[in-house]
Amino acid sequence: MTTHPTAAWTAQQLREAFPCDEAPRYLIRDRDLAFAAVHATAEAMAITQVLTAPRSPWQNGVIERFIGSVRRECLDHVIIFNANGLQRILKSYMEYYERSRTHLALQKDAPVSRPVSPSITGRIIAIPQVHGPHHRYEDRVINSIIHSCERRYSGATALLSEWPLSVVARRQTLFSPDGVTD
Repeated sequence: MTTHPTAAWTAQQLREAFPCDEAPRYLIRDRDLAFAAVHATAEAMAITQVLTAPRSPWQNGVIERFIGSVRRECLDHVIIFNANGLQRILKSYMEYYERSRTHLALQKDAPVSRPVSPSITGRIIAIPQVHGPHHRYEDRVINSIIHSCERRYSGATALLSEWPLSVVARRQTLFSPDGVTD
């Protein structure tokens, strides 16, 4: 992270982001001077560059949409005092964005999918995320059972005979021990 990205720094970031033969086929970028040294680096890595037209943010809609989401859902609701605070908030938002925020393109699922858990007791708890502005809601009983099983088995496959009876009875609608929904 830097406060003043130079062309050389940007090219080095590209090299470090894709070591060995893991580089993407295409790089969509705008005409910012910070990308001036990227051309030679991308060419050496066999990456085809696609330049957007000047003053045409709609040509890179995916990143523009993400930046807009970060601004509307995160940065408009907090006061940032320094770079460390910004980095902490953005890291927290990324965790929320990938694990809890629903996306219509994913049929209202998160990019890192989690099993749907039906309510057993009807007591729902709010779990604050991004230091407060956003919440994820879970059933208190299901949440405690899942976390006790995760702690006990460290994410490994658990035996159904050792799970609480209420979860075993609801296995078909809850989730299987290997984390795959039925």
